[in-house]
Amino acid sequence: MSRVLEVNDEGALVIPADLLNGAAPHQRFTAESAGNNLVLMPESAPNVDADPFWRTATPEEWAKRFREWADSPRPEAPSLSDESLRRENIYE
Repeated sequence: MSRVLEVNDEGALVIPADLLNGAAPHQRFTAESAGNNLVLMPESAPNVDADPFWRTATPEEWAKRFREWADSPRPEAPSLSDESLRRENIYE
C-alpha cells in the first residue's frame, strides 16, 4: 500500500497511526536516510543508565537542572586590570 504524506505548516511530518504498525502513544523513533528513503526505527525503552539527560528529560527537569547550574558556585576567574579593559586595548 502506498500513501502520500505531507509536511504540515509547522514543518512536522504526520504519519497516520495505521502506517506505524501499532506503535504506542509517545513512542520515539530515530530517522535515518537510506538513499532516497527515510527509515524510521523505534527506539528501545528509555534506559536511565544509557540514555543521556537531553534525550529523556522533561521540560521541568531541564528547568530544575538549569537553575541548579545557575546557582552553583563559579570557579574563581582571574581579574583583569583597568588598563586591559580600555576600549583601545581590547583589540590588541
